[in-house]
Amino acid sequence: MAAPVLAQEKVGPPPALVDQLTAVARENLPLARLKDGSQVPAETAEERAQPIVPRALEVQTIDRALLSAAMNVCGLDSDELSYLPYMRAIRESARYSDKQLAYVGLLHGVTLGALEPTLDASICNPELIESFKQEAGSAPVATP
Repeated sequence: MAAPVLAQEKVGPPPALVDQLTAVARENLPLARLKDGSQVPAETAEERAQPIVPRALEVQTIDRALLSAAMNVCGLDSDELSYLPYMRAIRESARYSDKQLAYVGLLHGVTLGALEPTLDASICNPELIESFKQEAGSAPVATP
C-alpha cells in the first residue's frame, strides 16, 4: 500500500490509513516520553475524545514518516535527513505542548514501523535518492 502512496505526488496518505496509524499512536501514547524523560500520563476519556493535534499535522507527519521509510530502504540516514529536522522544525514553531510533540514523534515511529516493511528496495534509483535528499533538505516543514 505504501509504494503507490510514495509514487503519488502531493496526494497524501489515504484517510483510512491515517485513521489506523493515528489510532495506534494515540492508544500507545502513555509509552511515549516527555522532554523531561517521564512517560506521557494516561489520557482521560474526555481527553481521548478530543484531537491531540490538528489532522493536517497528523497527515504531514505520516507523509514525513513515509519519506523516512523510503530513505531507509534506499540506504539513507532518515534520522539525520528527515526525522530530526522535522521534529526540530515543529518544536521551534512553539505551537505544540510537550505531550503533543511526544505524540508526533510516536506517530512518526508507528508509521515508520508499519510502512517501511512494505517498501521494496527496487524503488531506489539515483534520481529518487537525489529527490529524497532535496525534499529532506528543502525549506522548513509547514507546521499546521
